[in-house]
Amino acid sequence: MSSFPLEEVTSGHRIHPVDPVSTSVQESQFIENNRVLRNEHQFTYTNINGSGHQGCSALVRHKLAFESGILEDIRFVLNNLVIQSNQNPAKISLKGDYAFLPNYLIDYLQSNSSIDTKIDCLLIIRNSIQNIDNCQIISTNNELRKCLINFLDLYINDSQLGFFEKEQIQEMVKFSLDIIENISSYLSPVKEDDLIFNKLIEIFKLNENKYISITILRSISRYLYNSSSTTNDASGLIDDEFLNKTVGFLLLSTNGYDIDDEIILTSLDFLIQYLSIKEENMNILVGDFNRQLLLEKLIPKLLTHKQNYKTEFDQQSVIRLYKRISDQLNKIIPNINTNSTLFKQLNQLSEPHRAHAWMRCCFKPNKDSYITQIELWRAYEKCFDKASQLAAVIFIKNVQAAFPLSSAKVLMEGEEKKFVIQGLEPRIEPVTIEIGKQDALKGRLINDENLKSDLNQSEQVKVDLFNYGFNDYLKLNEINQSTVTLIKQMMEYSSGEQLLKGHQNELLEASIYVPDLMATIYEVIESMPM
Repeated sequence: MSSFPLEEVTSGHRIHPVDPVSTSVQESQFIENNRVLRNEHQFTYTNINGSGHQGCSALVRHKLAFESGILEDIRFVLNNLVIQSNQNPAKISLKGDYAFLPNYLIDYLQSNSSIDTKIDCLLIIRNSIQNIDNCQIISTNNELRKCLINFLDLYINDSQLGFFEKEQIQEMVKFSLDIIENISSYLSPVKEDDLIFNKLIEIFKLNENKYISITILRSISRYLYNSSSTTNDASGLIDDEFLNKTVGFLLLSTNGYDIDDEIILTSLDFLIQYLSIKEENMNILVGDFNRQLLLEKLIPKLLTHKQNYKTEFDQQSVIRLYKRISDQLNKIIPNINTNSTLFKQLNQLSEPHRAHAWMRCCFKPNKDSYITQIELWRAYEKCFDKASQLAAVIFIKNVQAAFPLSSAKVLMEGEEKKFVIQGLEPRIEPVTIEIGKQDALKGRLINDENLKSDLNQSEQVKVDLFNYGFNDYLKLNEINQSTVTLIKQMMEYSSGEQLLKGHQNELLEASIYVPDLMATIYEVIESMPM
């Protein structure tokens, strides 16, 4: 062993801690230094094991997520199902692959999960039942109905909730009501002790939201379907407060806003369903004076709601001075049936020529005389077989073709309007077809000049010009059609007849302004007590 001493080793270098370069920086430097990768915009992986493999289906993922109970997985699946149920409800078949889904969703609705989770569950159910098969399955689930009742209770007793909680609860109730509206058709008719039905009535009376009111009215109408006095009948729960609010919605028709049409139509449909159950409901409806007054005033207006018809008032009124004769004009229309030969000749003509000939045989032109349109139509209606007659509106339009110098007018008698044909006077006895044609087409009104000797009075008369052809293009909307149905339903009961009694002229006026109404409501007008 050497005995030489160890030499002291010295160095001029200092040791510093190492600061490692991050992986991302190293990768970027590597790519920068590599000639090939520097020009590649993206990496492409080919022939790598597992690439292009889809994995398990969405259905399996949904099942596994619910079974795992992992909150993040469940949130992902719920969001996915919300989108899928909205885009294609039929794809989530509760009778087929997704039969497991309602139980899991209802479990989360019953648990202490967050409100957002419950809203997602309700939204999935609401979207999926747009499919009829799914709706049938959900309508039989009693556990879901219990959940819906609890949510409706939260809405009724929300005084202890904060602002944001109220907003979330209202959203839950909105989806709950949508579900109830869809399943109600499968649960009708309901009994008076049905909890959901009772909750709906309570919420309808206290809420001020138009959307909620519309949904509840639709649901109740469906619940009452097929009800009668001898079967399940929950209509007795509908009180004055409920009816006042429903009839009050009809007042929105006076605004003329499109946004109000849906609630007006829904209110009309509810009243039709409510009155179809029993006569007692009709008596209750008109038992309140204010409701009775509103119905009397609004029903004729709803017949022409949103109809942009033209009337005699669209043109400037004309003032004409004419002299009145003192002699009384004939007002009795002769009966053509007493002349069998003439009657047979008329029946050999086709319409509208028969109507023209009949009018000329039974009437003569006279500028000082007029006859009401309803009297003229009824006289024609009694003479001939109904199957071969002209429609009322077409018949009235043909009057001017038979008598070119006649005109349709509206005369004011106080506040009431009278629809007349000016320039016609009934004959004492019918004349032949040829004589009637000659009189009508002479080009002037044949007034006997000898009658002018006793003229001692003149007056100003407002002449209202009106052309029926203006409104032929108008078609009935849903509110007009529902109003006609409501009138027909009311006429089934004596109290309904009493309500509409005396409003014949208003209904007839609406029918003249909108010709399509005549075919649907003329029989009702004719059957009204005078």
